[in-house]
Amino acid sequence: MQVELFPGGQLGSETGRIQDTRIGKLDFALIDVGNLTPYAPRLGALTMPYAIRSHADAVKATTVPLADRWNAIAEEEAGVHILSWLYSNFRYLTNSERPVTTLEDIEGLKIRVPQNELMLATYEAWGASPISMSWPEVFTGFQQGVIDGQDNPYIVNYTMKFHEVQDYLTEVHYQYSLQPSVMGVRTYEKLSDEERAIIDRAGLEAQLYALQFQLTEASKARAGMEVEGAEVSTGR
Repeated sequence: MQVELFPGGQLGSETGRIQDTRIGKLDFALIDVGNLTPYAPRLGALTMPYAIRSHADAVKATTVPLADRWNAIAEEEAGVHILSWLYSNFRYLTNSERPVTTLEDIEGLKIRVPQNELMLATYEAWGASPISMSWPEVFTGFQQGVIDGQDNPYIVNYTMKFHEVQDYLTEVHYQYSLQPSVMGVRTYEKLSDEERAIIDRAGLEAQLYALQFQLTEASKARAGMEVEGAEVSTGR
């Protein structure tokens, strides 16, 4: 099998890629579970604040038997088959206004969040002003002052160089970032048994690699941000 990769939003927004995968225009898509919940609302359980408290919890929530349950929901409600779950660590809040160490500090901040009702409700409950915005627009949103902050795992924050426009990062530990790798059900069912076995195996290997990568690289990303001037604090 020959696989062509299109990173960095080359194929449009995650919402658009979900649609294209469902209809078979796109074979695979790697997306944030929060962006899949509008199509499969029951998957929103995986985005509940503080439901996942560690890497071990994340693994338990996305392996058999729960993995089969989530896949059945995704197939039924969203029309996609989940090949694997990738782990991106906890989503940490960054902002350009001030250190956030208490709930009072977050009040009034304009925070970008994905199109996820639970995440929107969480930030509203904290007193912030959440703004639903597609991923490719985030960095421009910072530069234009449309948003004050966002949340993402350390590696994403560092590789996207958000610390160049966001001085403050807070380890809030409220949500663990999970990315299902999906394939349209119609496309998956057209494959032979041998082809499905190959793809399922590749998905499992990717899932194991993603976990190992986070366990070894996240701390390096944090250190890199601090060296380059980001102020890191822990919320309480």
